[in-house]
Amino acid sequence: MQKINAIKILTLTASGFKCFAEETTFEFGDITYITGSNHVGKTSIADAIAFAFCGRLFSGAAAIDRLYSDGRADMRVTVSLLDESGAARELTRTRRKDKVSITLDGLTVRQKDLDVIFGEADVFLSILNPVFFIEYLGGDGQTLLQRYLPVISHEAVLAQLSDYQRGLLENESLLSPETYSANRREELRELKDGMIALDGQKALLMKQAQDGGKDLAILEQRINELTGNIDGLKKKRNEGVNMAELKQQYADVLLRIDEISADKLEKPNTAQLDLNIRRISLALEESAKKHYESKYAGEIAKIQAELQSDRGEYRKKEAALQHLRPGVECPLCCRPVTDGALEATKAGIERSKQALVEQGHAKNNQLTQLRELEQKAKDVFEQWKSGDIEKRQMQLMELQMRRDELLSATGDIAGKLTDLLARRRELESDIDFGGLTGEEKASLMIQEKELAAVRSDFAATKAILDRPAPDISGKASELETLIKQKEELIAAAMDYLGARNELSFKGLPLDKVGFSLYDVLKSTGEVKNAFRFTYDGRDYRKLSHSEKIFAGMEVSECIKALTGRNYPVFVDDSESVVSLAKKPAGQILLSRVVGGSPLTVKAQNIQQAQHPGQELKKAS
Repeated sequence: MQKINAIKILTLTASGFKCFAEETTFEFGDITYITGSNHVGKTSIADAIAFAFCGRLFSGAAAIDRLYSDGRADMRVTVSLLDESGAARELTRTRRKDKVSITLDGLTVRQKDLDVIFGEADVFLSILNPVFFIEYLGGDGQTLLQRYLPVISHEAVLAQLSDYQRGLLENESLLSPETYSANRREELRELKDGMIALDGQKALLMKQAQDGGKDLAILEQRINELTGNIDGLKKKRNEGVNMAELKQQYADVLLRIDEISADKLEKPNTAQLDLNIRRISLALEESAKKHYESKYAGEIAKIQAELQSDRGEYRKKEAALQHLRPGVECPLCCRPVTDGALEATKAGIERSKQALVEQGHAKNNQLTQLRELEQKAKDVFEQWKSGDIEKRQMQLMELQMRRDELLSATGDIAGKLTDLLARRRELESDIDFGGLTGEEKASLMIQEKELAAVRSDFAATKAILDRPAPDISGKASELETLIKQKEELIAAAMDYLGARNELSFKGLPLDKVGFSLYDVLKSTGEVKNAFRFTYDGRDYRKLSHSEKIFAGMEVSECIKALTGRNYPVFVDDSESVVSLAKKPAGQILLSRVVGGSPLTVKAQNIQQAQHPGQELKKAS
């Protein structure tokens, strides 16, 4: 599919669409004035254009069912247009109930084909609807903008910096200045922590040098005193206290804190759980549909048929025996029975009947055994099926409970964490102090803290006395040099980021609109994503309605420049705008409210249109 870079809409025909139940056609020019009272169809024209090209509303919403005219189950929008070469094209989108069909110049196309030809929906709507990019796209607008902003070379950004900054950053990898700055800030923090540690070490060495070996004896004596006191208090602390249970509770609380701390205070990702729930649900449905398939049905049917046949044979022989007399055909040998053979023939028939009876008993026994096996197999199957269904129901219940827990946990993670931290402090206090009185607890805390400090002083003093003093001043000087270098690199990276952003927007048709992609936190210097708009230096949220329209039109022109697509701009509520300071590049449709008036669409071509900056008159 070939990209169409510029279009001019000539006509729009709609039927079954919002207030245009019957087929209605509008003609458009270079500048088109759309006027009328409220609820006469001005915005419906904008929705129809958006529907034809994107299958969405002018606002970007996908609520297509709201577009049907009352009582209609089908709608159709046709747009005739000229492309950049002057060729006439025609786009039609039809929707009948839930079935959509699209044709371009009489050929069936898909939405993804239109996305190639006219640009993805967000791009098309950002041009057509001046406030769409700012007010409806939100954070997605930053992603769209960065996808089309030109890539600025490292050399081009360095050229905007001072010679000294270029020297600092020339050999640095700055594919992501934000990440680079964050890494350097972390390195700077570590260097400053090292400087603090050196200051502490220097103070400690000076003290040890002054006090010398006599301090070790004093410290050791104090350690012994504190150890004795603490041991006595700990012994009393453990009396009547189930320390093992307390520690287990403490371990459980710590584990829960870790779990909650790892959670994000965002909507949790339940995609995998949803997939598993769907799989288990399908498996449960399959299990419920399964029926027992008999392994013995064929054999049972065979034996039943044989028994039925034997019964019939038995009845025939019994009937033959009752009617047997000389001259009648023998059922065994099929010859007439003589007087002398009558008794023998009767005896033969009786033996034959008895054989059938015995054979019937044997087959009945066999049939009983098969039915017992059949019932056992069926019972095993039903037991397996019941167990399988119960198992999958339990799995499904467990997954759904986990999903519900994830969703419900989102709103109260912070509260739970606060409660758990408080519980941790209580348990720590119970473990540390057990059955001690409040005064004893305070004494134990003070003495343990003092013991730790005294032991640390003792170990540090002894270590320093046992080894040559390090060159702290030299290390401090090295750290100060490194800290200065890191601070200069961070400052240069911030200027680099600013220069790159300035170059990214340079040359775009932005007069008063400004984009803020990042914020630098004053407290830490950290760079954060912050997608905001300004107009004439003011926050977009504080603008008047007319200023928002002007800002949106600048953004629309910016998207045109970035994507190379020149499509019509539809300005809704243009009654707020007295004049256009700068006419958009391409076709413009101006919609405004005129109280008590019917819908009117008046087209003007370039030779008829007002000069840019001239007051916009109401179309008559």
